[in-house]
Amino acid sequence: MIELFVVAVLLCAGTQSVDAPPSEAGELPSAIDLRPEFERLGLGPRAQGARGTCSIFTTCAAVEYALARQGGAGERLSPEFLIWAAGRAAGRPSDGNFFHNALAGFARYGLCREAALPYAPRLDPELEPSAAALAEARELRDGAGARVAVRWIVPWAPDRFGLDVAQFEAVRAVLAGGDPVAAGSSHSRLLVGYRVDQAQPGGGVFLTLDSALARFDEVSFEFVRAQVADAFWIEPQPRLDARAITLADRGRSEARIVMPLDRTPAFDYAAQELQRWLAEIGGVELPIVAEAAPPREGAAAGGGPRLLLGASEVARAQGLVAAAQALGPDGVLLRSVGDDLMLLGGGPRGQLYAVYELLELFLGCRFLAADAVVAPRREVLTVTPLDHRYAPPFAYREVLGHKLADGILAAPQRTRPRDDVVIRLCQHACYFHGIDCPALGAEYRAGLANWRAVARRVWVWHYGVNFWSYLAPNPNWAALAGDLKRYARDGIDGVMVQCDLQSRGGELAELRSYLVAQLLWDPSRDPLAIRRDFCAGYYGAAAPEALEFLAQLDAWGASLPQHVPMNGWSPPDLTPPEFVTAGLAVLDRALARPLDVPSRRHVEKLALPLWYLQLAWPERYPLPLGEQTTLLERVRRVFAEAEVTTLSEGPPNAEAFLQQVAARLDSPNSVETPGY
Repeated sequence: MIELFVVAVLLCAGTQSVDAPPSEAGELPSAIDLRPEFERLGLGPRAQGARGTCSIFTTCAAVEYALARQGGAGERLSPEFLIWAAGRAAGRPSDGNFFHNALAGFARYGLCREAALPYAPRLDPELEPSAAALAEARELRDGAGARVAVRWIVPWAPDRFGLDVAQFEAVRAVLAGGDPVAAGSSHSRLLVGYRVDQAQPGGGVFLTLDSALARFDEVSFEFVRAQVADAFWIEPQPRLDARAITLADRGRSEARIVMPLDRTPAFDYAAQELQRWLAEIGGVELPIVAEAAPPREGAAAGGGPRLLLGASEVARAQGLVAAAQALGPDGVLLRSVGDDLMLLGGGPRGQLYAVYELLELFLGCRFLAADAVVAPRREVLTVTPLDHRYAPPFAYREVLGHKLADGILAAPQRTRPRDDVVIRLCQHACYFHGIDCPALGAEYRAGLANWRAVARRVWVWHYGVNFWSYLAPNPNWAALAGDLKRYARDGIDGVMVQCDLQSRGGELAELRSYLVAQLLWDPSRDPLAIRRDFCAGYYGAAAPEALEFLAQLDAWGASLPQHVPMNGWSPPDLTPPEFVTAGLAVLDRALARPLDVPSRRHVEKLALPLWYLQLAWPERYPLPLGEQTTLLERVRRVFAEAEVTTLSEGPPNAEAFLQQVAARLDSPNSVETPGY
C-alpha cells in the first residue's frame, strides 16, 4: 500500500480574497516550467477521452503532484473514484462537476489509486466503488503522514469570470513557488508554468497540462485574465507534529477539556458527554475549562494535554476551522497537534458527533441501546496521534417516525422543484428482497431515478417493520442494509427508517436501530461487522448463540420466495415451524449459560418473538398445554421488563393479548386463537 495522506480543505467561500502565495512580494521570474518535474514523477498528461471530466482530471493531477512532492515519487490516483465522490458531494452523478464539488468529494471520501478503480469510457450512474477501493480512499483521507491543504486564489461564484490584478499575480507567485494551479473556465486546465513574452496576448503564456488534449499546451495571459472563473492550488504541509497523549493514568490526570470562548449549548453538552465517558473509561473526571490566551507555539498551556473543542486558537492557527466547515454541518475533524487534540465539527451537531467519533472509533465505546453502553475501563488511557475527518452522505438520518409522508413516485415532466424543496418518497418495494427485487421494485426504482433527475434534495421514508406484527420474526436484514447502501450510492441525501414507534421491545428493536444508525452514518460499513460488534456488547457471553440465531434468520430470509410490499404480513403464513424449533434450540443453549442479569434479559428479548408465535398460533407452533401456561408467565414478565405495550399498529394491545391467551388456556375449547 502506498503511503497515503490527508487533505485539509481550506475554503474561502463567499469571498475573492487571495491566500498569501508562497513566494515573497517582489520581482517574479520571467519563466517557470514544472513540466520536467511532472515527467520525472511519472505524472504526465492523461486523456479524459470523450467525457466532460476536465475539472476532475485537473483536480486529480493537482493532488497527485502535491503528494509526490512530499513523498518523492508519483502515484496515479483514480479520476473515476473522484467522479463518484464529487457526484455524491454534489447530490447527483455527473461527469462535469466543479472544482468545489471535486474537493468536497475528496475531503469526504478521499481518493484511491487508479488501479483500484480504472477510468471508464462513459459515466455509469450506478457505479459503486468496491469495498477495497473505499477502504483505500479512507486510508488516504485518514492516514498518518504528511498532509496537503487546498488554497483558493479565487473561489467559484455564479456568473463571474476573470481575475483581478492581485489574483493574476498570485497565480504566477504560486507557480514560482513550485506548485501548479488548477484553473477553471469553460474548460479546466492545470497551469504548470508560465513564460513572459510581450508578443503574446496579455504579455505572456501559461503552460498547461490539458486532459482534453492529453498533452502539455499553452494559453495566453489574456485568456487567463478574462476567462478563468475559479483557481486553487494544493500546498504540501509539514508532517504532523504530534505525540500520543495520556488522558488518565491509574486515577490521575493532568488533561483537561477546553471550550472555546464563542460557543453554543451544543458545545456544553458535547463537553459534558466527553467528560462523562472519559471518566467511565479512565476513572478520572477531567475538568472543563474555557480557553484563555493563545498558547506558546508547540506547547500546551499548563503543561498537560488538552482536548480542545471547536474553534480554538490552535485550531484556527492550523486552518482546521475552515477545514471542518468544508465537511458540512455534520462533518467531524479530529487532529492531534503537539500534546493537544482538536475536536471540531462542521456545525453544532458535528461538534457533538466529533466527541462520539473519538469515543467510538478510537476509545472503544459502543452506544448499543438505552440499556446497553460499552465503555471499556482502562488503567492507563492514551490516545495515539490522530488526523481523522468524516462527513456522512445523508444530510437527514432518522430511525422511527410519527407522521405521514408524500409518497408520489411520478416526477413532473416540466415543473422543477427549487433547491430548497425536499422531495420525500415512501418505500414501495419488497421487504425481503429490497429495492432491486425484480418482481416488486421497478416502479419505486423508476420513481427514485425520476425525482433525482429533477430535484436537488430527495429523501426517503423507508419501512423496516411488519406493521401487522411488531413482535414476530422479520427476516429483512439483508434487504434493509442493501437498500441503505443503494440510497447512498444513488445520491439520496436523507433517509428515515420507520420501525416500531409505538412500543419498546419490538422484534430485535435495539439491533435494528443500531444497524440503521451505523449505516446512515457510514453506508460503506459491513453490516455483519456491525452485527458482531453489537452482539458482543449486548449479549455478553451469549453472543455466539445470538449470532447463530441471526444467521438462521438470514438463511430463512434468503430462502423466502414471497414478495411482500409495505404494510405487513401474517406471521404464520410465512414463518415455518422448523425455524422456530431450530431457533429455540440455539437460544435455550444461550440461556443455559451463566449470564449476568442484563445479558440474560437481552437473550430473553431475543427469544420473545419465537415464544410469541407459540402462544399466538399454538396449532402451527405446537407446545403442550402445561408448557404454554409456564411460557405465558415468562412472556408476561418479559413484556413488563421490556416495556412491550403494542403488538401491531394501532392502540396498545399487549395486555389484551396476554388476557386472551390466559382465557384460552383456562378454557381451551371456548376461545379462538388471538390474531395479533
